[in-house]
This record gives sequence, C-alpha cells and structure tokens, in this order.
Amino acid sequence: MLFIGSTTFGVYKNFTAIDTHTIHEKEIIEKQIIDTNKVESFTEAFANEYFSWQQAQESIDKRNERLKGYLTEDLQQLNADMVRADIPTSSAVRNVQIWNVSEVNDTDFKFYPKATDKELAYYVSNNALPTINKDYVFVELVNPVYAMKDNKVTVIVTVKYLDQETKVMQFSQYELVLEKAENWKIV
Repeated sequence: MLFIGSTTFGVYKNFTAIDTHTIHEKEIIEKQIIDTNKVESFTEAFANEYFSWQQAQESIDKRNERLKGYLTEDLQQLNADMVRADIPTSSAVRNVQIWNVSEVNDTDFKFYPKATDKELAYYVSNNALPTINKDYVFVELVNPVYAMKDNKVTVIVTVKYLDQETKVMQFSQYELVLEKAENWKIV
C-alpha cells in the first residue's frame, strides 16, 4: 500500500511539476594592454635630469637647458633659483623605479554632455562652455596638453564620446582657459 501510494504520488508530481530551465551565462572579459613605455621613459628621463647636478656653473647651465623640454617658463625660473652654483650641493640619480602608471580621466567631461546651465555654473563662468544636452558617454581624453601661465591653465584636448543614439564615436575638440577663483573655473 505504501509502495503504490508513493509511486502514484511520484507520477502525479512528475506530470504537475512546473518546468524549470537552467540558464548558463558566460561573461567574456577582454584584457586590454595599455602601452605605458613612453610615459615611463619620459618620467625616467625627467627624473634623471631634474634630480642630477654638479656644483659647477657649467653643469648647472647644461641641466637647465635640458630641462626646458620638460618645464614651463615659471617652473624653469623656480628651478633656476633652487639649484645654483653658490649653494654647495650636488645630486645624482642612481635608479628610477616606476611602481604604477594609471590613466586619469578628468577636466569633468563625464557629466558635461547632460549638464544643465545651473550645473555648469560651478565649473564655467560667463557661459564660456555651452550646454550640449546629448546622450553621450565619456570614453577618454585624447592627447591633452596643459600649460600654466600667469596663474591660468590653458588646456587643449580632444574628448572622445560615444553617442548613445547613433552608436557613433563623437570627437569634440576644446581649447579651454582655467582660472583659480573659489575653485578652478573655465573662463
């Protein structure tokens, strides 16, 4: 009786059971290799030039000439005041180690395409940068160039966006001047 009851119950449950499906998901992770060799070489060369000098005026003059490729005029002047022949010091770099290189994405271009005039007012003065009101997704900054002069920073940059509507890459070029007030603002 017990055997017949359990068999009958098993057959009943088999016919009335809710079908379940197992879903197998695969996530493909693509590794992207970023070549940081140029950045590392530039940094090593700069560190070797900047932190190495002899006390002789000729050595200091050669060092200052080589640093012109690395420093703005203001920084060159500051550097010339710090390393002089009348200060009895010399320095040499034995080794440069770069522990980490990471990409920095800023100048607040992630939120810019969807920002309103009110939101932009914190970063922009006198409507120097108009609103876009587009569905763009920030991808990267392309070849940003920064220069500081007279307490202002000039930025020349191309910003790469993905247009969500057309699925096309959008490249926007900017030449900006930033000035320090209560915060850095685009003027």
